[in-house]
Amino acid sequence: MESKWKAYQKDAAQFFANLGLSTAIEEPVSGVRGTHQIDVLVTGKVHGLSVRWVVECKHWASNVTKEEVLALLAVVQDIGADKGILLSEMGFQSGAIRMSKNTNLLLTSLADLREEIKATFAETVIASLHWRITKVSGELWAIHKLERDGYGTTPAFSERSKLAFLDMAFNDAMAGHYPTVYAFGPNDSRLSANDFDGLVRKADELIKSAEVFANNHKNQTRSS
Repeated sequence: MESKWKAYQKDAAQFFANLGLSTAIEEPVSGVRGTHQIDVLVTGKVHGLSVRWVVECKHWASNVTKEEVLALLAVVQDIGADKGILLSEMGFQSGAIRMSKNTNLLLTSLADLREEIKATFAETVIASLHWRITKVSGELWAIHKLERDGYGTTPAFSERSKLAFLDMAFNDAMAGHYPTVYAFGPNDSRLSANDFDGLVRKADELIKSAEVFANNHKNQTRSS
């Protein structure tokens, strides 16, 4: 007889599959520190953005602990996934919720996902983009500090500045306020998006440009 956990795992995979995403149950995935067996690995595109999510299913009779949050965060970081989703119908301990703050983890349940699918997915996509912004902004700031001369700007600082308006644009998007300005172009012209898909596409382009800049700098540093 199939266990309740196995059934829950299959329900989770089916939920994401119904959204047009690819799923793999108990998929072994290699990371920097080793191979991890993922409850449900989700891949595909959401609003035109490629996603790779690690979904862990906890069919427990009690609230999930912060240790499980830390374990999932370690796996997500090790395999380079852009999102970790911890599912539990019983909820989470307060320490687990605090531990997930300001990370690329989502603590929720299948029941909540079914009720709030549109809002949750919009928030998930924005959280994924914001995580990338935070990461690359730190890298660009470190490059800027190494290369700046006095109070002057650097190419890294200019690249970082292009991301400055995205947070405000994301807030507008969640409130349904369009068009929303996501950046400034030549001669201080305002660059705006008219819908969520357009904003995600433009934000992804800006972040990719910053990521390429930071990676090129790393490669040049290694080769010099």
